[in-house]
Amino acid sequence: MPIHVIDADFGSYAPRRNRPVTIGRDETLGLLVRWRDGPEPVNITGGYATAWLVDAEGAELGLPARIVSAADGTVEIVQPAFTLAAGRYTLVTRLTLGDVTRRARVDLTLERAIGTLVSPPVALGSIADVSLAGGAAPGTIDAAAVIVGATDFEVTGTGASVDAVGIVTLATGAVIAGETVEVTGSNDAGSVSLSFTFTVTPSAPAVVTPGRIEIEDLGTTVRATFAEPELSGVPAPGAVLAATIDGGVLAVTDGEAIIPKALAVQALAAVWAVTNTAGEFETDPVTASVPAYEVPDAMAAPVPDVLSATAIRFPRPAAPENGGNAITEY
Repeated sequence: MPIHVIDADFGSYAPRRNRPVTIGRDETLGLLVRWRDGPEPVNITGGYATAWLVDAEGAELGLPARIVSAADGTVEIVQPAFTLAAGRYTLVTRLTLGDVTRRARVDLTLERAIGTLVSPPVALGSIADVSLAGGAAPGTIDAAAVIVGATDFEVTGTGASVDAVGIVTLATGAVIAGETVEVTGSNDAGSVSLSFTFTVTPSAPAVVTPGRIEIEDLGTTVRATFAEPELSGVPAPGAVLAATIDGGVLAVTDGEAIIPKALAVQALAAVWAVTNTAGEFETDPVTASVPAYEVPDAMAAPVPDVLSATAIRFPRPAAPENGGNAITEY
């Protein structure tokens, strides 16, 4: 395979543009970058090399780059796992050595599409550790930006998932203490993995939707149902109900209480004590009323019906319609 050599100037801050390179119809992509300081090679031991192509529309395509000879500053750039269309590109190669970074550029022409040679994925860097507050928006990481050439992605570690294009999603619904998450990118030629530490810290509880008291009239009694507030916070907070009726304690079982009606309206109130490992508080009270018992009307007095000088009849009036008792005997 013909190898094209590019000389890159490490002694200059200005990106050097080299003579154009043409990859012929019978060639695959194979380039050597020789980093020089003037005429002398640069020892790039401990350095980090990357490369990418910029197409005519400005899109960047990462290329596998590796140091093949640190002593004389040589970096190899090989064909990526994806297909490159024929056309003109700008090849950019970058070398970081300590706190110094240099770039070199070269105009590159492909006389035909290439991509039949599949190389293993290459890690272009690392993934920083992630720490998120519990209940916050999920975190995302574009693993494909740091693992170039992968066609499939997998992830291990609590709270992490990855989609087909390498977007890692980090869930925040539970406390996670320093979980190691490993992302693996693979293709037909091999795989490469990167790991980072993922932490979800506790968050204090808060009310999303207030609790409520629902009243169902059963006639002489009511059913009071105490619906808990909707809460946020990680870990999931607990809520303990304290209910009162006219200021006194009301016993509630499984969120309900059957309350007899009284002659006057009775006032209900409910407060929930909310707590998790990050905090605690009492909700604002919610209130409701138990309607008063309505006393039924008395039965009308019977009106005597004189039948004769010696006989009187007392007709029995009908019972009141609102629940009063009828007279049953005289």
